Amino acid sequence: MCQMSNLLFWMFLHTPLTIIQRRGHEVKEFPEPNSDEIKGVDATISEGWIDLKVRNDTDCTYQIWVTLDDEKIIGQVSADKEPQALYKITNGSIQYVRESGGIYEYAQVKRMQVALGTGEIIDCKLLYTNKCKICYPLPESVDIQEENQ
Repeated sequence: MCQMSNLLFWMFLHTPLTIIQRRGHEVKEFPEPNSDEIKGVDATISEGWIDLKVRNDTDCTYQIWVTLDDEKIIGQVSADKEPQALYKITNGSIQYVRESGGIYEYAQVKRMQVALGTGEIIDCKLLYTNKCKICYPLPESVDIQEENQ
């Protein structure tokens, strides 16, 4: 279920749909396999808790496709109209802070809207700052700030 909610969230981030509710994992037990991966873009689902919810504020109808094979989950979002832009997800600042007896990662997640015809950046905004506790050793090169700095 975790991989499915993460995939759905990642797909929604790349559309003009409005994410109205999302909760990330509170604890990160292991690092991302690729250090270039965008941090803070996970989404949990749990009955009775804050879940992943999106709203369609556009004049398009969207369809979500999810396929499973022996090794992968494959997702696609289709719309009844041609898109005018694409969406690129990036990290802003990423900070590690020692607080309350642990180390926490604060990762800004930004979305750029890019015009399809020209490649011009139409909009870039901070969506949220993800916070999670890190439960694995960070490389010595990572700067860890002390709380209240």
